[in-house]
This record gives sequence, structure tokens and C-alpha cells, in this order.
Amino acid sequence: MMKRFLAGLVSLAMAASIFTFGYSSVSMAAENTATESAAVEITEAEAIQIAYTASKYSDKVIQYTKAWKASDNGQDVYKVEFYVGKARFGYTIDVATGEIIKKYVKD
Repeated sequence: MMKRFLAGLVSLAMAASIFTFGYSSVSMAAENTATESAAVEITEAEAIQIAYTASKYSDKVIQYTKAWKASDNGQDVYKVEFYVGKARFGYTIDVATGEIIKKYVKD
């Protein structure tokens, strides 16, 4: 009788540990997927389009566009510069969110 009781107790403990391990694996997989989703960055082409839209000029009048990835105070950004006539436009755009952080126009 005691052997049956101990065998049942061991079986119960094993089942509980398997259930817990399986649950934590599923939980960890969900967390990894969420982290990977948050890591999506905008492309250079998207950064250029964000700058064009913010400037309210059509790409037909915009001249000489230059864009590059940089770090601004530890934050990954795209720097986008272009000309409309003699005016130079510059934008700093957050790589992770697409938010415009800085902008300037120099005549």
C-alpha cells in the first residue's frame, strides 16, 4: 500500500513538473515573438518618404536626396537631407518608430 502511495506521489510530481516546464516554454516563446515584433525598423526608403511628406513637397520638385543611418545620443536614426530650389531640408527620424525627432530648413 505504501509503495502504491509513493508511486502515485512520484507520478503526480513528474506530471506537475512536465506541465510547469511546458507552460513556461510556451510563455517564453510568446515573449520572444513579442520582442521580435517590437524590433521591426523602418527602412531608408520609408524614412525618405516620411521626410518628403512632412516637408509637404512633391518628389517632383525635390532635388538631390541623401539619407543615411546614424546614432543620435545613443538612439538609432535616419538622417535625411534634400533640396527644394536653394533651400536645404534636413530630418532626423527614429529608426524604431518613424517619428521625426528633429527638422530644419536652411535657405
